[in-house]
Amino acid sequence: MSNSKVIKRKRKAERNKRENKIPKVSTTDPAAVDSSNAKEVGNLSALISEEELEITVDTLLTLAEHPSLIKSKGCKDLRAAVYNFRQSCTTGLNASGEPS
Repeated sequence: MSNSKVIKRKRKAERNKRENKIPKVSTTDPAAVDSSNAKEVGNLSALISEEELEITVDTLLTLAEHPSLIKSKGCKDLRAAVYNFRQSCTTGLNASGEPS
């Protein structure tokens, strides 16, 4: 088997590993959220408290003012979570898919 096929297989395995990685989600009441019904939760406050949402928005706005920090190693999990959020978002420009 050629070197390029081995490298390609390794890259594909790494990509699959990253795609399957689920970011940690903080909840206010773990008993209120059933993992099998997570997509059917009708109320945002059942998953995230108003205070947590406000902190998240403030954090994202602060990082938007300092884009060089977003590329830092410390923001890796945040970038992954934002990517997953963008993929699951069904409103706005995200709903039209990736630009060609």
